[in-house]
Amino acid sequence: LVGDACQCLSLTSGLGASMAMTGAYVLAHAIKLNGADLEAAFTQYQAWMKPHIEKKQKAAKRFLRSFVPATK
Repeated sequence: LVGDACQCLSLTSGLGASMAMTGAYVLAHAIKLNGADLEAAFTQYQAWMKPHIEKKQKAAKRFLRSFVPATK
């Protein structure tokens, strides 16, 4: 649910550990707010995290171009 398994950031993004900690914190907060309703907590977690993760994925893709040549 958190970290690389959830967010699919490239290794070159260098954000795996920090995003895992952020994701764990945000998920814990969503569970606290929603109590026993885990489905609502997961939905809220996704709503909070998805826009942020999409930005990080795009940035990682751009950064990867610095390491991988576009041609042979």
